[in-house]
Amino acid sequence: MSHYKPYPVYKESGAEWIGKVPEHWLIGRLGDSCMSISTGTFGTALGANDYIEDGIPVINPSHRLDCK
Repeated sequence: MSHYKPYPVYKESGAEWIGKVPEHWLIGRLGDSCMSISTGTFGTALGANDYIEDGIPVINPSHRLDCK
């Protein structure tokens, strides 16, 4: 990844395990950024038409740390 240039300014993320992040990044909880979090089709129920190149990325609810 040496072909990526570093950002000019960094700030503390507030999470020790993350460390510093680029200064312009917004820091917050996923649950505060979403109107709702729900499960959908997954696993063997997914078909070829369910995979697309663009749109809203899928985040598995089990990956959340703490959502309202």
